[in-house]
Amino acid sequence: MNIAQLQQRLADLEERIRPRNSIAARLKRLTPDQRAAYEKWRAMLGQIIADRTLVEIYADLCEGSLPRLRHDVRRILNGEIPVIRTDETISSAENKYRSILEMS
Repeated sequence: MNIAQLQQRLADLEERIRPRNSIAARLKRLTPDQRAAYEKWRAMLGQIIADRTLVEIYADLCEGSLPRLRHDVRRILNGEIPVIRTDETISSAENKYRSILEMS
């Protein structure tokens, strides 16, 4: 087996354990700067969860006072969330909703 074949086999194995659209694959796509921002956000959120009650966390969520993940990192991890307007047809809304489900 040559190096190219080994690399292809490794890529195939990685695809099996880390499907293309999994959160693990999305995390791997982050740049070092984005990964650092994600880890910082995650640590801040973890500290809040450890220090507060669920009621306090929910209140913070409703008030919008929880730490927010950087937009570029959020886009990579969550994808672009389509907007479903109230004047759209059911078919159009259904297609958008399906695309949201396929991202997860």
